[in-house]
Amino acid sequence: MHGTNNNESTTRTMNRHASHMCAATRITLAAGLAIGLAWSGTASAQSFQFINCPSKNYNEGRTNTAARSMVPFHGTRSDGSPVLGLWDVQNGVILENYDAPWIAAVGIESYGFAQTRGPGDPVKGIDIGLIKKPRPAAFAWNTEGDGDGTTHLLNDLGMGASWATALDSSGRVIGGAVYGSVGGAPDSPQAAVWYTFTGYTAAPTLLPTPAGTLASEVTGVSSDGLIQVGTISENHSSRPQPKAINEPRVQGIVWSPGGMTVVDPSVAGPDSVGLAFDGLAGDNDACFATISTTRSNLKGGLYRISTDSFTLLDGGDVNGDGLIDLMDDHDSLVAALSLDSSLAGGSIAVAGFETAMVWLNGSGGYEPMDAVAYLTGLGVSGLDGWHLSRITGISPDGLSLSGIGIAPAGYTTVWYASIPSPGALTLLGLGGLLATRRRR
Repeated sequence: MHGTNNNESTTRTMNRHASHMCAATRITLAAGLAIGLAWSGTASAQSFQFINCPSKNYNEGRTNTAARSMVPFHGTRSDGSPVLGLWDVQNGVILENYDAPWIAAVGIESYGFAQTRGPGDPVKGIDIGLIKKPRPAAFAWNTEGDGDGTTHLLNDLGMGASWATALDSSGRVIGGAVYGSVGGAPDSPQAAVWYTFTGYTAAPTLLPTPAGTLASEVTGVSSDGLIQVGTISENHSSRPQPKAINEPRVQGIVWSPGGMTVVDPSVAGPDSVGLAFDGLAGDNDACFATISTTRSNLKGGLYRISTDSFTLLDGGDVNGDGLIDLMDDHDSLVAALSLDSSLAGGSIAVAGFETAMVWLNGSGGYEPMDAVAYLTGLGVSGLDGWHLSRITGISPDGLSLSGIGIAPAGYTTVWYASIPSPGALTLLGLGGLLATRRRR
C-alpha cells in the first residue's frame, strides 16, 4: 500500500421533487399515482410504471429490500452528461444528483441502496457506486437527512481508483475494491470493506485472500454486514472497474467471522471452468453466481453458502440434447431473488440479444419463463409494445419487480411492476398462477 489518503469530498446535491424532472416524467408519475388511487381494489389497476423521459437513457434499476418501493438508477442525459437518481415509486418522487460538476463531467454508476428511514419518508437512505473521473472513485450518496443529500468520496488508500458495489441494510458497511499496487505488484483490484459508522473518511479494510491471489473484489454484503462475498483470481486484472476479474478461471469467495471459504467452479459441474459471485440475496445465503463454461458461455445460477451447492438457472434446452445444462449455447444472468426463494429474476441472451426472465421454483425445481408473459399472466397491465431486457430487483415478497427495458418509442428506461393483490387476481381468474409461483 502507498499509505492512507483521506480523499473524501462532499458536495451538496440536487433538488428533490418532480419539478426538476422532465415534463414527461412528471406527468407519467402523477398519472400513475392518480390511476392507482382511482382504481384501488379493482382488477384492472395499472401496475406497470416507467420513467417516461426519452431524453435520458437509464440503464440500471434495482429495488431495495424495504417493503416500500425504491428504485436506484443511473444513465445518460441527452447532452451526454451522466445522471444518478432514486425513484420513490410509492410517493411519486424522483431525486436526481444534479449539482456536482465532478459528477456531471464524467460517468457514474449505482450499485446498491439501503433504505434507512420509514415508509412515510420519501427518498431516505444511502446509495453507493462509482464516479468515473476518468478512473473510478467509490462514493456514498447519503439522503438520510431532511435536505437533498450529500455525496461522499470514500477513502481509496491513495491508490487512485476504487468502487463500491454492495452494502448492508444499515448502509454503514460498504463492500467493493480499491485498485492499485500492493507490495510492488502490478495494479489489480483488492477486496475492501468500508465501515462508515463514524463517518466516510475512514480507511477501508482490505480483506484476506488465499496465497497466490492477485486480484479480488467484494460484490455482496449480508444484511447485518458480517458476511461478504466476492471473486478472486490468481491473475492480475488490468481493468479498473467493477467485476474487473473477467478472465475465465476465477473462483468465488465467502468472508465470514469464521474465516474465508473459497468456492471452486467444480461445484457447478465438470463443464464449469470459472465461478464469479455477483451479489448476495436478502436471505444472506444465496449468492448470485456466474459460471464460465467450456463453451465460453456465461451461465447464471444460485450458490447456497449453507449447503455448498449450485443451482443452474438457464433458458431451456437450446441445443436439443434433452438436458438443461451448461452446454446449452446461450448466456443467462441471475440478479434478483425473493426472500423465500420462490422467484428469481434476471435475463437470458441469445446471439447477444437480452430478454428479461423469471424462474419459478416449483416442485420440480426452477422453471424459466419470459418476464412479460409472467407479468401479463398475473394481471399486470401496460406492457404493450415493451421489450423487457433484464430484471434487476425483486421485493422480498416477490410482488414487485424492477429492471430495464426498451419502451415502445425505442429508448431505454427503468421500469417497475407490481403484481396485483390476491383479491384482484381472483377477480381476474389468475389466482392459480400466483399459487403455482409460491409452491416450494
